[in-house]
Amino acid sequence: MSFTVEEINFICIALGKTREETVSNIFEMLPDIHDADMKTIAERVIGKLDGITDDEYAKFNFSENFVEV
Repeated sequence: MSFTVEEINFICIALGKTREETVSNIFEMLPDIHDADMKTIAERVIGKLDGITDDEYAKFNFSENFVEV
């Protein structure tokens, strides 16, 4: 599973200690996201995180892949 730069940056904003916690954090943020593009990214990230295992999540160091713009 690969993530785009935008998805990685979004994950870093909602990053939890576990895959499940990160997904939960994103779900909590969804009602406050009013930008259609950001909502699309959030929903895509949820789908991708649901498609990987906890072990895969633990091995992917999202904060190391974070890109400041």
